[in-house]
Amino acid sequence: MTKRSGKSRRRHSRATLRQLAQATAEITILGEGPALYRVIAAEAPRFPQLGRIFLEQAYEVNVAHLASYIAQWNATGELRVANPKFAAICSST
Repeated sequence: MTKRSGKSRRRHSRATLRQLAQATAEITILGEGPALYRVIAAEAPRFPQLGRIFLEQAYEVNVAHLASYIAQWNATGELRVANPKFAAICSST
């Protein structure tokens, strides 16, 4: 593993956050993402397992990935966040 300077780590962190934000936006705003969400939201009362699976596989997985990045940045001193999972949840809503 290459050791980066503080400035280089911050740039890497920002680039990673930008990539995550862009990928999330592309999925949730563009293409078939909104239509898929509307279908699942409409059918969830009749098919609760569908809503649960969507929540587990989409939202919770994304939150876990972001929380993992935040925790790594905490460990290297790039961020100071008391609760990485809470920060990930707040940024994902």
